[in-house]
This record gives sequence, C-alpha cells and structure tokens, in this order.
Amino acid sequence: MSENKRYPCTQPDCPKSFSHKRNVQGHVRRDHSGRPPTRISCPEAPCNSSFLSRPGLQKHLLLVHQGFVCKVPGCRLQFADKDALESHTQTHTRLECAHVDCERSYANRDSLQRHIRKMHGGVSGGEGTEIIAPAPEPIPGSPGGK
Repeated sequence: MSENKRYPCTQPDCPKSFSHKRNVQGHVRRDHSGRPPTRISCPEAPCNSSFLSRPGLQKHLLLVHQGFVCKVPGCRLQFADKDALESHTQTHTRLECAHVDCERSYANRDSLQRHIRKMHGGVSGGEGTEIIAPAPEPIPGSPGGK
C-alpha cells in the first residue's frame, strides 16, 4: 500500500477521506447514521469528560487519572512514569549556593554539591552557613509530598 493512499467517505457529498479503510467505516457509522453520536463518559468522579471512542477514553484515563501529572500550581505537565515526574518536579525548586557573592542556583542537590566542590573547593559559604542549602519542602501532591 502506498504511504499516501487515502480512502474517501462512501457517502455522497462528503469530502472526508481517511488513511485506513476501517476509519471510513467508523466515520460512516458515527457521522452518517442519522443518530446523535454515542458518547462514553469518564467513570472517574467528579470528571465530566466524555468521548466518541473507547481509545479516546482510555488515553484520557491514562493521562489524566492514572498518569503522572505535575501538581505544582500553574503546571499541568504529564509524564508516562514516576521517575520522569520526579525529575521534572525538581525544576520547580532551585537550591542556592550559600557562598558569599555567588548567585548560582541548581535544580538538584548533586549539581549544587558538584558546583561547591569545583568552584569553592568544597569550602563553606561563610560564617554559620552550610555548604549545601537545605533540601526543599516537598510540593503537595508530588512524589514525596502529601
């Protein structure tokens, strides 16, 4: 089969075409049957989403209800696995170098420690300061948060 082969709708005056024959059949059932489309409601409360197809519902369930969504206010990025979400969550919190006159900050503790060893010889940032800034508070709803 040619990569660009298209299958036109079998109904008169319908300009739509599809990459697969099965998509034409679904289109005719949904759009030319004369009945309103049957929608499949999301079973998760209080979600009010509904979908024209089961694959659409399944994708929604995975991404919205079973996937890993960043809970930081204003950020709704979604990730396929927990590790990717944890790595992303660190980008919302910066750890600052405590060394006098150093304005560098880092997304994670390892990077900050590497900076202090390389740039400051592992020496404290001044009187009463720590070499490493304290770990940030966990963000509610994130891995490790409540």
